[in-house]
Amino acid sequence: MYPRMIQVSGDFSNLLEADYSEDFSCISHQVDEQQDVHDKYEWSTRYVKENTVINQLWWGEKDVPVKDLEHQLKMQILTISTIRQPPGQVIPIHKDIFYQIKKSYDVEGKKIVRANIHLNDWAPGHMIQFERKNEWHDWTRWKTNQGLMFDETSLHIGMNGGTTHKYTLQLSGFLERP
Repeated sequence: MYPRMIQVSGDFSNLLEADYSEDFSCISHQVDEQQDVHDKYEWSTRYVKENTVINQLWWGEKDVPVKDLEHQLKMQILTISTIRQPPGQVIPIHKDIFYQIKKSYDVEGKKIVRANIHLNDWAPGHMIQFERKNEWHDWTRWKTNQGLMFDETSLHIGMNGGTTHKYTLQLSGFLERP
């Protein structure tokens, strides 16, 4: 059942110390790719670049203990990124569609997932909401290294209504045991 709660062990403090100065709007590619979600939730006119800013960095195996994380999560990790979500920003309702993985790998018969791991403890105003069995749930009060694993059917939202940055590690790939 997705999303599901996960927890990993490890020190990822090096990822927090990186230069997150480049802004990117998380909706820039979603506008065309998820028109069905946009239409259903009527968010295409409400969310613009100014309230959907994230700072995303991409990492390699030298930066993150990939083999250890693969073992802990029972997945083959194909892409690694971190997202810093500044205060006042929203990643609107969406599904992770794994476009790059589907474009670059043979996905036939494989379960594609994303592990969304928090790199800092929860603070007031930080929230993830997700849909499971047609009901919406709030994910708050997490500790560092806890998170959620999503598949491509998991509708979710990331919000930062707080006063501090929210950091997550995104590990995407194939689940070893669906």
